[in-house]
Amino acid sequence: GSAATLADAVNAHAGVALNTAELRDLVAFLVQIDDSAASAPVPNRAPTVTNPGAQAGLEGNVVTLALQANDSDGDLLTFVASGLPTGLAIDSNSGVIAGTLGSVGVHDIAIIVADGKGGAATVNFTWTVTALPRGIQPGVYQLVNVGSNLCVDVNGGSTSNGARIIQWSCHTGNNQKWRVETVGTHYRLTAVHSNKVIDVYGGSTRAGAKLIQWSWHSGTNQQWTIRAVADGVYEIVSVKSSLCMDVTNGSTSRGTDLQQWTCNGSNAQRWRLIPQ
Repeated sequence: GSAATLADAVNAHAGVALNTAELRDLVAFLVQIDDSAASAPVPNRAPTVTNPGAQAGLEGNVVTLALQANDSDGDLLTFVASGLPTGLAIDSNSGVIAGTLGSVGVHDIAIIVADGKGGAATVNFTWTVTALPRGIQPGVYQLVNVGSNLCVDVNGGSTSNGARIIQWSCHTGNNQKWRVETVGTHYRLTAVHSNKVIDVYGGSTRAGAKLIQWSWHSGTNQQWTIRAVADGVYEIVSVKSSLCMDVTNGSTSRGTDLQQWTCNGSNAQRWRLIPQ
């Protein structure tokens, strides 16, 4: 009479005979069950995102942070951030956070990554922004290169105009001591032993022009901006050329000339100012 059921299949296995029509109906029933199982929707799997860990930087630094996320279903992901320091923004498609750090303090960041199908993942981390030092106080300093750990030196202790400015092993001589003095919003760097200042030779604006000492004449090739790039580390930039004080070829050898060069963030252009 009625169509075969799963119970009939069990009975058949137990020795109950089915006629041809009943067997055909049973097979069709089992195929229907199998097709339904095959076409049943697969549950959506939420994305995952890697916590980048605590971040830190100086106010004014330009930063980039690429968040890493994955979706095993291949869904397109959308990134949303809250709590970012002023000056930073997140690309909602790529998950790259970029910009210039502002708003000094510790910032609590929350990142949500969503797959558009109800699945989402969240990570939390902090971003600490430290205030940029507001400039060097006038005084007497040694200028120590970060790359070589050698001091800015007037070659041979000369007191003559045109004497080369080099790097040399740090010692207590006055030809390695510099009076850092304000000139308006800039600085001049005066050798204690000669009372002459660091000068870009010939007033050049060319990358590679050498540094010498010369009598003060107030030219902008004798004036410098001292710019903090890390805690206790500075770039020294010519007001005239906007090029950085640099150890030629990044050398770590004593006697290497100092020059001005395009600012590039290398240790050959980074200086510690050690009070004397």
